[in-house]
Amino acid sequence: MLLALGLAGAALADTAELTGAEILSKALDLRKGVNDFSARFAIHLDIESLDIPDSSGTVYFKRPDKLRVVGERGLVILPKDAIMPTRIAKAIQDGADVTLMGKRDTPAAVIYGLKIVPKQDDENVRLLAWINGRNWTMQKMEVWRGTRRAMSIDWEHTLVQKRFWLPKSVTCTLGQRARPGRRRMKGTASVTFTDYRVNSGLDDALFSTPEERR
Repeated sequence: MLLALGLAGAALADTAELTGAEILSKALDLRKGVNDFSARFAIHLDIESLDIPDSSGTVYFKRPDKLRVVGERGLVILPKDAIMPTRIAKAIQDGADVTLMGKRDTPAAVIYGLKIVPKQDDENVRLLAWINGRNWTMQKMEVWRGTRRAMSIDWEHTLVQKRFWLPKSVTCTLGQRARPGRRRMKGTASVTFTDYRVNSGLDDALFSTPEERR
């Protein structure tokens, strides 16, 4: 596991000032002031054996978990975890165990490695997360089911309105190991976000279904 985290040789004594749960809380609290936002997005899919054109559109988000994606071109596949760390937030809400695996210092960042194990799970799921201790942004997340790495997500962030760290680009790597008896869909989905508008007061009606708007 230490090898998977890329933190071999990190001394746990160096991170005694913060627990894994405290580090993760700082990362999740980073967007507490973001009540809603909209952003333009562009998606490039590179999936094995599939020829899928690039797509684009606008994404809308409102707390606690309202999400609407309006596609303008191509097939839009936009994982919710790419926008907000909802999978980790739910695991913490349900009482997940968080373990600090180590710390790596680099000239550009201090990276903490965490293991998050949900309390109630039948598939032996665990999440690995890498968090930048300089600004508490999440750099990477991996989703494991047993010995299978199902998905990984890499983020780059941008500072919006000089206050909010939000995703600038996201790369999701899919299907690194398939479930037994299932065909592996291998490839990447790369998303870039631009033209953020934060706390503009998005109306709840924007997130209603077509049936609700009738």
